[in-house]
Amino acid sequence: MPHNVRGETCGQADLMTIDKVCEQCWNLGKDVSILDVSAGSGRIAWEFIKRGFVHLDALEACEENINALRQKALYDRYFQCDESYKEFPIADCVYDVVVYVQVSRDKKITNGTVRQLARVTKHGGLVVMCLNRNLSSEEQDINLETIMIELQTDNVWECLSRHLIAETTSKTDILYTFRKV
Repeated sequence: MPHNVRGETCGQADLMTIDKVCEQCWNLGKDVSILDVSAGSGRIAWEFIKRGFVHLDALEACEENINALRQKALYDRYFQCDESYKEFPIADCVYDVVVYVQVSRDKKITNGTVRQLARVTKHGGLVVMCLNRNLSSEEQDINLETIMIELQTDNVWECLSRHLIAETTSKTDILYTFRKV
């Protein structure tokens, strides 16, 4: 597995999420504003920085992680929210790109989270989500797909792609890319 400059492992899901942003933003240049939702250790930020992106903000529920991220100085701004990620302390339509990579059972995405991802994204901006299918129940998957379709039906966003990523025989991720209308 590739390592970033701090030696943290970046998985296939991380790298494919970043590749998708690069692929979709090639015409915008590297001057886009990116929100890393559930930023954790900042490993996604390192990869974006290595690729020349410079305007990164972090949203994280854990105060300890926020403090560690500040020491690393990877992001321009740091936002803290509650563990449910149902309400972001961020204004509407702020970011060109919003990324969310689910890496653990503790970070469950909810319908409220999906709505917040769309809310803070600028019109014409991207929402890129990588969800681990093995960390959620079939019922949760159906609920998330339903809210994604609902947002599309309501002309909030359009689905650009949905890809299955099989990292191992026991781990499958789904990479979603949406453009906010």
